[in-house]
Amino acid sequence: MIQRPTDDIEAVKSAVESIVIKPSSGTAIGDAIISGVNMFSGINETAKVIVLITDGQSNVGILIEDAIKYANENYVTVHTIGVATPEGGELEGVNAISRLDEDSLKQISDNTGGKSFIASTKQEMLDAYDEIVDYTVKKIPFKLGLPLIL
Repeated sequence: MIQRPTDDIEAVKSAVESIVIKPSSGTAIGDAIISGVNMFSGINETAKVIVLITDGQSNVGILIEDAIKYANENYVTVHTIGVATPEGGELEGVNAISRLDEDSLKQISDNTGGKSFIASTKQEMLDAYDEIVDYTVKKIPFKLGLPLIL
């Protein structure tokens, strides 16, 4: 589910409530990050933040390293919330085992200026959201160059 940037809390709640788990040929976390970054096209004056909720396993699509680079080039911070366990488990209605890949989640958040969370309960998810909302780091475009001395 992709929700365009908005300050309409009801729209965001509705988007979250409409999330449906579907069978797929794999998980493309890199693609998800790039799609999220592209949603910010034309937005310059506000903090750009993606909250990525996943088990962290990426087995198809764009490499995570390439997506991290793209997020940084576009001044986007990515926070990650892991929603699986290291032991894994089956998802209802999906013929797949979901195992937590905490290293990938930390790689994404650490390299884009975000934070990484693990949420195995509703309260842990709420706590993660609260901390993300209070997180105040903002990426600012800044280019260094050698001064021209005449």
